[in-house]
Amino acid sequence: MYIDQFAISNMMKALNAKHPRHVAATSDPFWLQLFEALERVTKLQLVVCPDSDVHHSESMVDPWHDALKRLYEQFSHGNATFEATDHIALTQLHTALIAWINGTVPTYKFEPTEVVRGNLNGWHEPFIISVSGGYPQMIVDAVRTSRDDVHERIRVLFEEELRTTPRLDFEYWLERERRAGGRAVVQSYQLHLRRLHEIASGVVPFTFENVYQSHGLDQFRLIERVLKERGVPDNDLLSTMGRFLESDHFKDYPTSRITTLVWAAIGRAAASGQRVAPNAGTSNDIRVLTLAPYCEAMFVDNGCRALWLKIPARYRSGFKVRLFSYNTRDAFLGYLRELESNGDPDVIAAARELYGEPRPFLTMYEYDERRREGDAHESE
Repeated sequence: MYIDQFAISNMMKALNAKHPRHVAATSDPFWLQLFEALERVTKLQLVVCPDSDVHHSESMVDPWHDALKRLYEQFSHGNATFEATDHIALTQLHTALIAWINGTVPTYKFEPTEVVRGNLNGWHEPFIISVSGGYPQMIVDAVRTSRDDVHERIRVLFEEELRTTPRLDFEYWLERERRAGGRAVVQSYQLHLRRLHEIASGVVPFTFENVYQSHGLDQFRLIERVLKERGVPDNDLLSTMGRFLESDHFKDYPTSRITTLVWAAIGRAAASGQRVAPNAGTSNDIRVLTLAPYCEAMFVDNGCRALWLKIPARYRSGFKVRLFSYNTRDAFLGYLRELESNGDPDVIAAARELYGEPRPFLTMYEYDERRREGDAHESE
């Protein structure tokens, strides 16, 4: 089960009396109800909520990053983490490329064990080992700058191109986005070469930050490497890669499929008269949705769920995940109760025998503060 950063943040505020938004968060009883319900099913060993690189990057730029980390690790038991979303996408891309080379239909394994590091199915220890500490300011600034740059590019695209396109049929937008993915890979490589030339000629100083990197460039390098390993001559590399980028194998591997569906829905909404551009969290919402094939359920923010529901139902039918948000919060609490009532009674009995009756750790932040104060006194 995936619990979105939006929910992690609000539960943290409701639990943490030191947070300036604590009173506002506790005015909505749902956040403590959600915490208690998730605590119960995770402590009964019925649910695992792996954290992800989206949690990590969104927490990194928050002044309360340690408190957020403490909470998402409470639900992941500190040892269940999704592989980075870009890594998962590259693994799927590799599967698609090998199938294309062999002339076969790609087969994707949507087993959580394929994409989650740590103890996904075993019994969890009643303690969490975690390393805390602030991120280097250089990394924080880079993440924040990247997020703002992506948002600005999305805003410009929305205002200057998507809203001015007269086509309203979803099929048009889907095909448009499917074609765009291959172009983005080639453009990433071209931008990389341009930056290398700028550095070599002294126009841009050499620093690690100035060397162009992107997910599109990682895709290019993966495809190039595999084609070389399969014996494609250097003078045929680009033409062979071009044929692959035009193929359904490339356009429809799972992460690509989900991403293009969401962007097609955004494009059609813009052409249909939507005036408000996607917010700064849209790119992360799409990254979260790419984890859907590996989850039985997800609790995301209303905007993320709305993006998914803008996709016509026939295109969503292949994805079995149950997607909840704040607008369906009562249904999500009911779903969590059902998990316990329908859970394996032997597992539940064993969990109670090993760990006792599950109790929500409502005082986790007070406990952590007392522990830190105790450690400080001992060091004196």
